[in-house]
Amino acid sequence: MKIVLLVLYAIAVVVHLYFCFIEKESARKITKLFLMPLLLVIYCTMTHNILPGIIIALCAGFLGDYFLLKIEVTSYFMLGLGFFFIGHISYIISILQYVEWNILRATAILVVAVLLLTFLYLYLIRKMPKKLQTPGLFYLAVLLCLLGSSCLALWQQITLESILLGIGALSFCISDFLLAESTFLKKIKKENFYIMLTYITAQTLIVTSFMLL
Repeated sequence: MKIVLLVLYAIAVVVHLYFCFIEKESARKITKLFLMPLLLVIYCTMTHNILPGIIIALCAGFLGDYFLLKIEVTSYFMLGLGFFFIGHISYIISILQYVEWNILRATAILVVAVLLLTFLYLYLIRKMPKKLQTPGLFYLAVLLCLLGSSCLALWQQITLESILLGIGALSFCISDFLLAESTFLKKIKKENFYIMLTYITAQTLIVTSFMLL
């Protein structure tokens, strides 16, 4: 059963990315909605320590995926942003359950996060429509918190789980940056392919890291 689920997920990922690459919009939108439910079933089936935060994050990811199918509609974009915000918070809470606090490390990561936030605000957020700037800033802040918490886990101990978590969080940042740049600055060629490639990598690696704990 587990092998079947993994194969189904792999097929769903490949098929979806193929439709993204050839820019088949209707098929891309349909296949996108199979990804997070399949990953959720895999997580619940293949782990002995099911965390509510991971379930919430994947459900929020599914809803975020759904609403971002109509990204050109501002209300749908905001809803999608909101659900991914919830998903990131859920991941952060789940990660912090396994992190031992160290003030010096946390402070160093916070300083880097603030500098990144300032840079990305000047480069990207201030170019968004006015009504999206504040939500965008909060979303970016929590995204950097996700990256920061994964860095704390990696700094605490370098293991396969922490490495996968760190790469996953970084992939999330790249995916969201590509989405924001393509939406508000300039269109990226094959944008959906690159956005979804990094997004699927992010979700898969983060969930896998928790499955290995």
